[in-house]
Amino acid sequence: MSTDTQPFLMHIEEVFALKDDPVVVVGGRILTGSVRRGDPLRLAPSDPAMILTVGEEPEVNYADVHVASAPVKVSLVIKPVPAGAVRAGLILASVGATAADLEIGIQEVTLDIATGFSGDKRARDGSTQAADKAQRLRERGALHAANGNPREAMRDALEATYAAEAFNARRDYQPGQWVEIGASLAGMGGDAFGFGWALMGKKLDAKAVYNERLALFKTGLVAAVAYCKACRLAVVLDTDLRCPNSPKHPASQNILFVMPEQVPQAIQVAQARRK
Repeated sequence: MSTDTQPFLMHIEEVFALKDDPVVVVGGRILTGSVRRGDPLRLAPSDPAMILTVGEEPEVNYADVHVASAPVKVSLVIKPVPAGAVRAGLILASVGATAADLEIGIQEVTLDIATGFSGDKRARDGSTQAADKAQRLRERGALHAANGNPREAMRDALEATYAAEAFNARRDYQPGQWVEIGASLAGMGGDAFGFGWALMGKKLDAKAVYNERLALFKTGLVAAVAYCKACRLAVVLDTDLRCPNSPKHPASQNILFVMPEQVPQAIQVAQARRK
């Protein structure tokens, strides 16, 4: 696991800011390394010349600490921050962090996903394991985006929706804020993309999950497959989510959103369902 010899990497989950104030409070999980007051940091992906500073002692479990280390959740006061520069889904990193360091972070999170490690080492029931997996996938997706791997970022963002759906099936869920992995993906489908849960305080329902996947589909990096009753075949839908054989065919139901390489399997599934 992480040690102090590794660069600091933190996945930003929450941002609290006052209008026209250059100081913001960010919250999230430390993926690797440690952080303390006065450390210079940068945002990834972002302008490497924009250097931020930890302005106060890190806060862990509502208490100030001299040093906060992976894999704890932490709140940091950072400054100076240009308006709108910090948002959920970005990575806060040591100034000297490299692409190789981000790859180490990816491997750390991948290990968490594989082992079910939740950060506090407590036993997990099925619903919480699903929530943990969704969170780790969002973290890994943010790292992939920061490291210039949009396809892998998209894959994790899509898989996170299925993990969140599994969690929601077991219990009521108060989802967090939208997560943005936008900066390094911007330009591949237009605007920076908002990924994550429904708005704060609303149950993650089937419509919210669909809207998440629809946002991913609109980037052009995710495919949609469904059974067309008119064709009596499973087809890959066009950009309007219609049958490519005729715009007059009824709108497809039970759409499967998948990565392009998963299309053959998705066609088999949709063909078997025939609905």
